[in-house]
Amino acid sequence: MKKHDDPDGPIAVTALLDHGAEVFTKKKFTHSQSKARQHGNDIKSDRQEKMLAIRSRFAQEQLNRD
Repeated sequence: MKKHDDPDGPIAVTALLDHGAEVFTKKKFTHSQSKARQHGNDIKSDRQEKMLAIRSRFAQEQLNRD
């Protein structure tokens, strides 16, 4: 079996076939990025709410001890 000696190597063609597919891909990518960002913000806000609740509970316990 002979090896094929291509000087440029294998070429992967990933070009989109039409403008509609390109627009769809861009919108899909933008949507997924915004969802990931929104999810990250939700995690941050949940974490802040939990920390506030912990601090409030700790402060309440300190007042009850005094």
